Formats: sequence, structure tokens, C-alpha cells
Amino acid sequence: MCTLTCCAVDGGFVVHMNRDESQTRARGTAPQIVDLGGIRALCPIDVEHGGTWIGVNEHGVAVGLLNGDPAGVTGAGPWRSRGNVALAALATRSAADASAVALAIDASAHRPFVLFAIDRAATALVVESGPMGVQRRALKLPTLLASSSVAHNAAMAARSAQFAQWLEGADDVDGRLAAFHRTHAPVRGPLSVCMHRDDACTVSATRVRVTAHGIAMAHHDGAPCADLAWAHHELALVEVG
Repeated sequence: MCTLTCCAVDGGFVVHMNRDESQTRARGTAPQIVDLGGIRALCPIDVEHGGTWIGVNEHGVAVGLLNGDPAGVTGAGPWRSRGNVALAALATRSAADASAVALAIDASAHRPFVLFAIDRAATALVVESGPMGVQRRALKLPTLLASSSVAHNAAMAARSAQFAQWLEGADDVDGRLAAFHRTHAPVRGPLSVCMHRDDACTVSATRVRVTAHGIAMAHHDGAPCADLAWAHHELALVEVG
């Protein structure tokens, strides 16, 4: 259960992501720098299962992980953590390499997932697992991905419609996306981007910005509609040699 959007900016990109989770699930950690086989990455960590749902590394590769369509479950488990797929994808130097990590995953060992990857060249790819195995496709920017554990198709349709309306005629796409992730349109509830259900809600929001000037992450620990402070983090960008 999440919503991810991405747009190109001069010399890079911006990714916005809302994390939707059960009210009973433990909150993730604040973003932290981790070493992934010699590649430094900045990401929050899932304290229950490890891994992450969003992150960016020092090469300017960003990754976002969403749940796949629950109707695509083909096995009976036990399941491996999908968050570790995202963490492994962050140990790469391009979106192509990050997506290749996800393509190599044994789909039967994980519940369905959607892995988004983008690099400094604004090459955006998505890898989806399901009944047909694991498949990759390219995305045009700006783009939206969404998921829901109880109304997957309805959530995707509702948020896609709002996304198109939200960006129509927008000059500042990044600013519009930031506002989009706070919206309750068309109505506050299970289908809104800032999601609210009795058993689950949007528990955090994260923005990753990669440009020629560097890497920045802003993290909001709580629903983005709440008036809470954002924590800001930076990661040194490794120059392409």
C-alpha cells in the first residue's frame, strides 16, 4: 500500500513516496546511511523485516518498492521480505542494473512487488512480479505508481485520475507532486493519495531529489496531511569518472 510519483528536473529527478501501512505495524527508522558492498545509500529501514521501501545511493540511483497486486499471489509462503529486494537494488550504479537485480529474483519466494528504479540520466524503469513471472518496462516521466492491499485496481484508477488532473497545466511539476501527496481528493479515505482507513493509513512520506548539485532526502514521519516537521538528509554524490 503506497503511492510513488516521479518527475524530471534540470540535471536529475525528484521522487515522492507515501508509505501506507497497517496501524499495528511498527514504524520504520529515520533515513540512515548504510553501506551496501562498498556503495553508500540513504534510506529508512523496516524494523520488522529489514530492507527498505525507498532509498537513493551515492551514484544517484533511487529505488522505490510497492506491493504488487495481491491477486497475483501464486504460492503459499513462507515469504522472503520484499524490502530486501529494494535494498539489493540500491547496491548498483544505474537504473538498468537496479532493475536487473529485481528481474533475477525468484518470484515464487516473494509476494508480488513493484520495484521502481531511476538514475541520474532520468532513465526510469519498473519491474513487476506476478502470475506471469517478473517483467520489466520503461516509464515516461512524470509517472505514478500505486498499490492497495484491499482495493488495488480501484486505488490505482482513482489515484491515476487525480494525478492527471493535478498536473494539468502545471508549471512547477515538483511542487504539484508535493501537494498531490498531501491530498485527500476526491474524498479522505482508502482511495485517497494520503490514505486513511480504520486499520491502515499513510504512515510516512519521503522525497528524494537528485541533481547535478547533489542528493537530498526529506522524510516526514507521519501522514503528510499532518502539520509535522520534515527531517532533511544529504548524501555526497559520486562524480561519474
